[in-house]
Amino acid sequence: MDGTAGRAGSSSLRWTCAIACAVIVIALGHDLTARAADTAPSPGSTALGERATKLEAEIAKLLQQRPSSGNAPLLDMRIDLRLIERWLLVRAADAPDEEPLRDIAALRADEIRAAGQGLDARLTPLEKSLTSTQLDGLGRLHQFTYRFPELKTSAAVDEAAKTIGLSLIMAAGPSPAETQNMPMMRPMPLRSASARGTAGTAAPASLASRIDAIKSPEPLAHAFAAIVADPRNRNDAELRDTLTQAVDLAEQLQRGSGIDPNARAGLQQQLADALSLYGDARTRSIGKNHLAELDQYRRSLASVNQLEIPAALRDKLAPALVWATHNAEHGGQVLSLIQSYLSLCNRFDADANLASPPANQRRMIEPLTHHFGAQRMAFIQAAQLLTDSLVSSPVASMESAVKQMTESLDALQAIEQLPHAQQILATYKVRPTGALERRANLLANELAGSSPAARDQAVRIVVDISRLAQLAEASAVAPKNIPPDVIKAYVHDRMPGVETRRTTLIGDLATQLGAGKVPDKSEFAKLQTLIDLYEALGQAAEFEAAMGRIDTLDRWVDWSIPATKLRTLTDPYREATAAAFEGFVTDNSTPISRWPDVRKSDAPILAFVIHDAAYADACAKLPTGVFGDLAKLLTPMNNQPFATERYASATISAWSYYTDAAETQSAQAMFDALTAKLTAEQKTDK
Repeated sequence: MDGTAGRAGSSSLRWTCAIACAVIVIALGHDLTARAADTAPSPGSTALGERATKLEAEIAKLLQQRPSSGNAPLLDMRIDLRLIERWLLVRAADAPDEEPLRDIAALRADEIRAAGQGLDARLTPLEKSLTSTQLDGLGRLHQFTYRFPELKTSAAVDEAAKTIGLSLIMAAGPSPAETQNMPMMRPMPLRSASARGTAGTAAPASLASRIDAIKSPEPLAHAFAAIVADPRNRNDAELRDTLTQAVDLAEQLQRGSGIDPNARAGLQQQLADALSLYGDARTRSIGKNHLAELDQYRRSLASVNQLEIPAALRDKLAPALVWATHNAEHGGQVLSLIQSYLSLCNRFDADANLASPPANQRRMIEPLTHHFGAQRMAFIQAAQLLTDSLVSSPVASMESAVKQMTESLDALQAIEQLPHAQQILATYKVRPTGALERRANLLANELAGSSPAARDQAVRIVVDISRLAQLAEASAVAPKNIPPDVIKAYVHDRMPGVETRRTTLIGDLATQLGAGKVPDKSEFAKLQTLIDLYEALGQAAEFEAAMGRIDTLDRWVDWSIPATKLRTLTDPYREATAAAFEGFVTDNSTPISRWPDVRKSDAPILAFVIHDAAYADACAKLPTGVFGDLAKLLTPMNNQPFATERYASATISAWSYYTDAAETQSAQAMFDALTAKLTAEQKTDK
């Protein structure tokens, strides 16, 4: 059937087209149902699938208008665009949540709907006087719905969007001025701190030069060379990413740190074999699987090489480094213990008072410094015992050594800070007057005494005095320059009560310490939460300012998050923050104890909005209206920046869908996926 007959033929022919469109809808519906029966889709896929299903009712109602509508090109356009939107949603639902294809297809579906609404409003008053060019554009769109291409890749989605967009531009009948103002609909990326680099630091070597530098072993060098030499592999983003990871591993294997010398040659041969398989299109999937299996070594070796270990100490820790590389299950734990050990040693060695303590503190400090040194040696001894035949005992010994080193160092530094801590806490009406000074004198004798039980109790009290003084200092500085509307929204005007409660709490805790009691640690936690609440007000002020600027972001091809949805998404955080302040004032522990978890999950969203609000001015220069929407369809997304924005747009859309449907569990799943993604991205950017 040609485009003209499908658009404006006889009534019987038009009815045939209606039946054909209905068959398309039914067939796509059967595909979606069959897929749902085969696997349990994720909440994100389900939301997209259900959106596609709801379009069927719209399409059916429009199809029912066709037999009596006569020549109605705009009715055909409405049907065609909904068929296209549904087709994209089904394809997005079929893609895994972590695949860019899902986000791109879902965004394209939103763009089709927006462009259709704008075009409908533009053309409806002109329906009886459409030009032949406009009718040709609508005809091309109509023909497209009879031969939907297979969307295997994001590039295919871009190509389909471009084809649709060009047809719709013809249908819109633009003036020359309108077609001239159709730029790429995205701002230039802001350079991150990691992208800017550090002044004086050499730029990283190009991938090609790094591959050229791999000369041995010969099979590995040949495997890399074969892939690079194949012209079919050029401009393949996935292959470039895979090669980058493979080169990382090859370079780490050459350096040898953290690798058993006896295993190195075997790993290099495995990498060469995996690359050879990956380089041939027929065995690429096999090679990809083998490379994925080797990737644990790349990640482990990268972690080992990031540790700044002096050469002499690295030799002593070599057995533990090798063991961590070859034991994926517990290797991360061992590397974390080594990192903690290095940090503790650096802190101890940097404190001159510990090497030569003041005379009035020597008797208190020396027993703890000796204990720290003994555990420092015990850690090395345990690390050297790590072999494949001995796993749990050396790791447990390393963990115990780090724990005891931490306790000793905290106690040592608390003793150093004791005079200053006394001065700070004395301003908080400790009862009776002078209780802390008298307790400090007793603690000096107990710390230097021979009773282990008395010494341990004294250590705990000294550490608590130091910690309380630190909390008192940190919490004494309320945030400044926070707009009144932010204080009202996030604190509910309870700031005066916060300060009253803070001073009372510190005074009560200092009084307990002066009496030789160990206070409830949850009371200390309240002060830490108050400090975090103060810090959060600064971010809240930035977020509220950003929310006032983001209206122009809807012109951005990679962003489809309405400000109203962002507000609904973040309202619970604002209320939880206000409840935590209220709980602090009224000594209600529940909202205070819950707030840190709420902040951990929600703060990445606030940071995301704050970051992207910086694009508001650039987005304000992008065109609006129907030609802005059509320009989005011509703007590629595959292998383009702002993948995080596309992911957030698709995920927040699914979250909103479930929130509106009161499906709390699925909405929470989408929220958790979003915050996990943003948290990971923001850690990488630091």
